[in-house]
Amino acid sequence: ELSDRSGAAEDLAGLAISLASSAMLRRDRGSPWGLLCLDEPFGALDAAHRRALSRGLVRMLIGRWEQALIIAHDEATLDAMPGRILITAGDSGSRYERV
Repeated sequence: ELSDRSGAAEDLAGLAISLASSAMLRRDRGSPWGLLCLDEPFGALDAAHRRALSRGLVRMLIGRWEQALIIAHDEATLDAMPGRILITAGDSGSRYERV
């Protein structure tokens, strides 16, 4: 079925659903610890909106989730995050470094 929504609108709706469902599951299960995982949450947005929403996402997460794993390739999204782990492929396997 074809959608009349843009990719950006679908990204934003997906983010809202992910945040809300994660919070609901955490509350309903009485978990004292929270982890949020997002994969390329702003892939369909233009650079200016990615920067703005990445900063907004960080503010939304602080105090609500102890850890968030956000997978992104976009520098604007990565630069907004308070901590980063860079994973790169190599000939003898993947390498990681804390940035």
